[in-house]
Parts: sequence; structure tokens; C-alpha cells
Amino acid sequence: MILLLIFVPYKIEAGSMQIVDRNKNIFKNGVEVRSTDLFLQAESGVETQNYLLLEGGIYLESREFRLTADKLKFDTPSKILYAMGKVKIWREDTILVTGNSGKFSRDLLEIEGNPTFTSPSITVSSDLIKYFIKDSSFLFLSNVNFKGSGISGKGESLHHSIKSNKSTISESPYVFQGMDSITGDKIVIDHKVGVLEVCKGTTISHTEEGRNAVSGDTLRIFYSENSMDSVIGMSNANGRFAKKEP
Repeated sequence: MILLLIFVPYKIEAGSMQIVDRNKNIFKNGVEVRSTDLFLQAESGVETQNYLLLEGGIYLESREFRLTADKLKFDTPSKILYAMGKVKIWREDTILVTGNSGKFSRDLLEIEGNPTFTSPSITVSSDLIKYFIKDSSFLFLSNVNFKGSGISGKGESLHHSIKSNKSTISESPYVFQGMDSITGDKIVIDHKVGVLEVCKGTTISHTEEGRNAVSGDTLRIFYSENSMDSVIGMSNANGRFAKKEP
């Protein structure tokens, strides 16, 4: 992720520029910022020794990501980039993150304000989204709701790895698939092969004959688009079947 190339020397061009007190540059009538691998457009901007502020129609393009927002502020001492107002980040039509505000450091991206993450395999909303640049993974915190690969669910914490295409849900996780449900201390979903592993959990599935409940320290669940195909109790498992009444 190369959103932070604005840290290196950059060049600013604008329709007009005004210098105030020798330490403040005011840009109007269209602004373009360029560095080695970054292009940035805005309607206006202000540059001082401590910050660069850009406003109106923000568009940022790097080698890997695109970003739009209403306002951007780069704080020079802390080397943190702030994005505000209708923030949208995407990459090659495979990843999309939207929210109302964002904070970018060299290793971490944070999005707040009803943020939503969308990819081909999963859509997730939460109160806060963190993206860890080094390992290309997302952490969703508080009021997490997700839907993908034929399943949906909720929890208070969800970690999603782009590289492995796996999600780990913790803190009161709950997974739904039609009438079936899964609960536990922790649920790991492998979206690629359609397998869930549940730690200290319970799964409830419904068939034409009745209702089947399985619990255990470790459960492995194979699922398809519309149903749970099978449940394997890996450790201390027990089950109970309730037949439908005629």
C-alpha cells in the first residue's frame, strides 16, 4: 500500500497561489500534488511547515490504491495523513472501504464513521476498521456484521486476512446460514474451501426430519452455499437430535 508516498518530496501545482507571512502558501482554482508514485487532486489547499491541507473533490491515486474524500490533512511532525468526509478507498475492483473519516500512518490505516468493507468474498460493517499494511489484513471492531460465501453473522471482533481468505470472529460470535446457526468462543471461516472451525461452540441445523444440535470443544463444519453439509466433533463433542412432531 503506497498511500503515504506524500512523505517524500512532492511538487504542488495550482491555478493560483498566494504566499502569506512567508510561511503559508494558499492554493486555489485546482491543486495537483505529485511525488514519485503518487498523484493527488483537490480544489484548494494550504501548506505550512507543519501541515498540508487539501479540500474539495479529493482524489488520490497510488500504484496500489485509490482514495476519494472531502478533505485531506497531512500532519508533518507526526507523519499522519487524515481523510475526512465520505472517505472511499478501493483497489483493482477487488477491495472497497467506505467511511466518514480515516487516519493513515506508515503501517496502519483506520476508518471510522459507519465504515464498510466490501470484497468478492465478504462484506463487513463495524464501528471501526483497521487495515494492517504489512500483512494485508483487516480488523473490524465493535458491532461487527458480515455476509459472504453463503453465510452471515455478527460479533464484536473480526479479523480478515486477504492473503489466506480466512476470517476469525471472536467476542460473542454468531454465524447464520438460513435456519442453521453456530455460536462459540471463536469461529474461524475458511472462505476458499468452505470450512468453519469453532472453539467451544454449538451448531444447530435443521433437516426435514428434525433439529440437530452438536456441541464440543472443537467443531469442524463443512458448508455449501445454502446449507451446512456436515459437522465433525474434533474434541469432547456431543449431539442431540429432536425429531419433528407429526
